[in-house]
Amino acid sequence: MWKSFVQLFFPKTCISCVDLLPPSEEFLCVACRHQLPLTIHFEQPNNEVFRIFEGHLPITHGAAMFYFDKQTGVQNLVHLLKYKKQQRIGTFLGEWLGKLLVQHHWKPDMIVAVPLHPKKQRQRGYNQLTKFGQAIATELQIPYFEDMLIRTSYQISQSKLNKLERAAIRENTFVLNPKYQLHNQTILLIDDIITTGSTLKQCGKALNDNNQIKIQIASIGWTVL
Repeated sequence: MWKSFVQLFFPKTCISCVDLLPPSEEFLCVACRHQLPLTIHFEQPNNEVFRIFEGHLPITHGAAMFYFDKQTGVQNLVHLLKYKKQQRIGTFLGEWLGKLLVQHHWKPDMIVAVPLHPKKQRQRGYNQLTKFGQAIATELQIPYFEDMLIRTSYQISQSKLNKLERAAIRENTFVLNPKYQLHNQTILLIDDIITTGSTLKQCGKALNDNNQIKIQIASIGWTVL
């Protein structure tokens, strides 16, 4: 009864088309959800995400959920998650991705998120990957670590950088938090959007430095350059 009352005065709308949502739906209506540009990365092990790390970082799996382009439902989701404090979207997408990982037999031992610089996190108030990573971890029943990697330099948003500038992110931007000891584990490294893969390459190198680990990479979106 209370839910019906709230719905009457504060109706939920689809974040993409702004139509009213029935009580059983969250964030996206069925029509908009079906229009999201899903990749087939999970069915194609040697996919475009996997290939950008060849020769740079040894990974066992790589995939993105969606193709990312401007003026799409995916951009709206990521923008709201990243800049509008809509962290429930992270949970929604994390549960979705977690089910995909289970379905396709990915078996990491833990999940590690790309960290924000402390200054950036204070400005934003949160890491947009937190709820996303926690939801994946719940689906896979493994631990999630947000502080395993430390970002040592502050940079402007990569959304403001061109392709060459993104690729020029300098070495040693990330280091392994000394309170963690890694050896022979499989780590799922997550980010929101993959463009050139520069950030994830640096994170992967920091994790893999003499630690004999295996790395899997997953993201919400993949930008086609």
